[in-house]
Amino acid sequence: WLLTRKLLTNYASEIATLLLAVSPLHVYYATEIRMYGLLLFETLLFTYWFLKFSGAASTKNSLLILIITLATLYTHYYAILIIITLWVWLWLKKRQVFWPWLMIQLTAWLLFLPWIIFAWRFPKPDCWCFSPIIGLPTLFTALAVGSVGIVTLKDLVYFGPKSIILLSFVATLSLFILFMRGTLKRMFHSISLPFYLFFIPLLITVPYGFLR
Repeated sequence: WLLTRKLLTNYASEIATLLLAVSPLHVYYATEIRMYGLLLFETLLFTYWFLKFSGAASTKNSLLILIITLATLYTHYYAILIIITLWVWLWLKKRQVFWPWLMIQLTAWLLFLPWIIFAWRFPKPDCWCFSPIIGLPTLFTALAVGSVGIVTLKDLVYFGPKSIILLSFVATLSLFILFMRGTLKRMFHSISLPFYLFFIPLLITVPYGFLR
């Protein structure tokens, strides 16, 4: 609610909060003792304070960004996708605070180094996943069959046919180019950050699925 209100209006923040509250995937993981609910909270908090930091790189905002960055990294590796996206957005939109941001991130990664060393020495086993053959139909019937959170779009992108993965990448890249250079850029200029947060992680992860 706070993040959307900062980007748009009170009405938009209420709609966004309602959509999150009834999101099947969000509700599913809210009932499990997993890291995903915490990761979402930290990501929203991270993005909110990132906007405050980009507007005023004070000592307080810098310290909070450092703490949230470290907490998000230690919660889940996917936090790296958010960090990369914010790097790109900051370089293109707010380059004047890029160097303070760089110092904060270098400090955070230095503090994250012990876990990188540990994870490198003791890798976790592969996860159990549904067959990609049933990934797409199950995704759209997840509520009916009770598999919300087990089969998601990630299964299709990571483990699906190469043709589907390639199509996903081309579609994502095309939309991002339209956003950056065309009508979408003019239309959503004032709220560009959410679109970066949507497109750039996809552009990073889809090729990974294609190479698996």
